[in-house]
Amino acid sequence: MSDEVELGTMNDRAPDSDSVVDRLGHAFRFISVAMGLLIIVIAALLIYVVGSLRPDDVRYAEGDRAVQQAHQAMTDQETGLRAYLILHDSVFLQPYQQGVDALAAANDTVTRRVGSVSAAAPLVLEMRVTQQAWISQWAIVVVNNQSPTNPDDLRAFLVQGKNLFDQYRVSEQRLDSLLDGRRESVQTREDQVLALGLGTILLVALGLVVVMERQRRSLRKMLVAPVDDIVAATERIASGDLGARVDTTGPTEFRRIAASVNTMGEALVRAREEAASRSDLVEQQAEQLRRILTMAREIAGTLSIPY
Repeated sequence: MSDEVELGTMNDRAPDSDSVVDRLGHAFRFISVAMGLLIIVIAALLIYVVGSLRPDDVRYAEGDRAVQQAHQAMTDQETGLRAYLILHDSVFLQPYQQGVDALAAANDTVTRRVGSVSAAAPLVLEMRVTQQAWISQWAIVVVNNQSPTNPDDLRAFLVQGKNLFDQYRVSEQRLDSLLDGRRESVQTREDQVLALGLGTILLVALGLVVVMERQRRSLRKMLVAPVDDIVAATERIASGDLGARVDTTGPTEFRRIAASVNTMGEALVRAREEAASRSDLVEQQAEQLRRILTMAREIAGTLSIPY
């Protein structure tokens, strides 16, 4: 009865800090914290990429594409007007008019996408000014048939148109170079952020692998030796060696099992001692009965009439 009370008290006892449950709980909490931090870092990087870098990349890409479309529209206008100026065929005014419409749409896109960028705004304004200078000082003159007819004057007029277009071209290239550089810078930052995220994932994963390996070895050391001791002791007790005992060290759960095995062994020893005592008592009583029987036979013999 006292043994059962002792075992019940041990089972009701709160686990110590070196229990297997606590070890597994610590490992699980560490993994949970590491995964939480990893999720937070990845979420922050994604928010930065999606919320800041990617819109900038799209803005600069669309702005650069609109600048190129504007340049194509300007080129179409110049080509059509030069052909019209030389051949005086109104069919060449069609690409000019298409270029006018395309230029207006492209300029609107450029202003909307990159006009608010502090570094790009002056270059956008410069490009628009040089465009307007070429249009007002040369293109409109050709369209209104006000261009000179004298060969020398016409040659000078053509040179003037080329110079105005070259000025526009310089401003367009400046803006285009700025947008290309800004877009490359954004893409570089995107690559750096992605590399940082990948490095963080690899670092955390490596840390988890190292921690889990250490936990595995620690748990193996905690579990294998006590289990082997318990199995060996129970096998010895089963084979009749009731003096076998288990070392009550290690995790709390195994100390409880070891204490239970040791209590069981002590109970078996006491039971064997009690059985041996009862066997000795029976043997003593049998010996006494044999002596009484012998004495009774002797007494009966002395009372025999022939004797």
